[in-house]
Amino acid sequence: MQPGVRLSAMAQSMFQPISQEKVSDAVVRQIESLILDGVLRPGDKLPPERELAKTLDVSRPSLRDALLELETGGLLVARQDRKRR
Repeated sequence: MQPGVRLSAMAQSMFQPISQEKVSDAVVRQIESLILDGVLRPGDKLPPERELAKTLDVSRPSLRDALLELETGGLLVARQDRKRR
């Protein structure tokens, strides 16, 4: 776009601002999809936290945030040994 050229009102209404997605939200979406698609089934154990974070290429705190959100939503259950299923 040339300097000083304004977008028309119609163009302004077509485009939405781009927002950065939190890493933990992306992890939640991925795990939710695996559950809803039947890839992960009730009773399946997730890999250890360190391994899962490495596989997903995310930090462990981001992974913990995502797992907590999934637990709160009832999609994961942390057992006494804190292994999520």
